Amino acid sequence: MQRKLIINSYNKGKSIRDIADKTGFSTRKVRNVLVKNGVTRRTHSEANYLKANPSGDPFSIRKKLTREEETFESNGTRALPDRGKYKT
Repeated sequence: MQRKLIINSYNKGKSIRDIADKTGFSTRKVRNVLVKNGVTRRTHSEANYLKANPSGDPFSIRKKLTREEETFESNGTRALPDRGKYKT
């Protein structure tokens, strides 16, 4: 039961230290459970990114603009959505 909790928590983004604090095990025990069950450990970079962004990826991909929208954006103009008219 604890094994599944450790693996699931780690896969959901929890750190080894957080899991150890939650379960009462040492960090070494948590790490050993992950290794014995074939769970790939995160790199330092991945761990730092998850710690800095606990609610997920802060970046969003912009939608592809139509040719008309690209023209207006490059000219520095915007469309007013409520009136359908353009403003500079």
